[in-house]
Amino acid sequence: MDSKRRIDAVLRYAKLDNDERIILEELVRQGYAPNGQPYGRAGAIPAKELAVLLPIVPEEGDEDAEIVREQPDEPGIKKIRRKRGEQGLNRALRRIINRLVIRRGIPIMCEPGPGGGYYLPAGDEEVEANHARFHTRAMTGLMKATRSRRSAYADAVLQLTLGYDGPEGDAVRARLGMPRRNVSSPPAWVQVVTKLLERVKGDPQHYADQIRCLQEQFGDIFVPRHKVAELRDLSGRLQRVLRELEPAELPDREGMTAETAYALHSQPDQRV
Repeated sequence: MDSKRRIDAVLRYAKLDNDERIILEELVRQGYAPNGQPYGRAGAIPAKELAVLLPIVPEEGDEDAEIVREQPDEPGIKKIRRKRGEQGLNRALRRIINRLVIRRGIPIMCEPGPGGGYYLPAGDEEVEANHARFHTRAMTGLMKATRSRRSAYADAVLQLTLGYDGPEGDAVRARLGMPRRNVSSPPAWVQVVTKLLERVKGDPQHYADQIRCLQEQFGDIFVPRHKVAELRDLSGRLQRVLRELEPAELPDREGMTAETAYALHSQPDQRV
């Protein structure tokens, strides 16, 4: 791959911010040999080394700039911008790298952890390795976020429904002037589960996988005991019928003489 031409064109013709130009020029300086050959991963620059190259005072519009407006009792004081601290520099560096990658199309690689940093790739292999590394991290983060959200929602619904039928729920009803809870009706959590099961029952084909999962986990506790007794009785009767239909056991012909075997074979079959 040849990204050097693209980088040179961006440095020459693109309207880069001052911070963007500083970072990109440093990546090129440490990422390419004098003969133009890329170092790749060997030219990685730690984030701290890149961050310290940024101007201490942020430019106008920088999110890290804390503006102190002119006070009425102190007309001589004008806008003052807070200097960037270490965390502010790191955040600014990440934003600059993102802009260079997304807006400018510069293939800047990043390797986290000790010994890592930002670098320009030497070949397609490093690009693919970088993509695989970040794809794994992104999928892991997405999976964790999804599971956390699902667990949080389930816990929240459980807590709400449990409190709805308790003293806390009764107190809220009294405070809002709502009717008193019908103690003979099913608890709120049972009503929530019932609603969900009614939705599943309304479209069993759509929820086939969910139904199978529920059957495997909770099928034994949802089948009424009298139904289980009926099934066991029916199974017993079926086994008895099968035993009655089995053919009578034939005599063991091993060791018989030829005459005896012929005589048995010649007799008519008395079985029905």
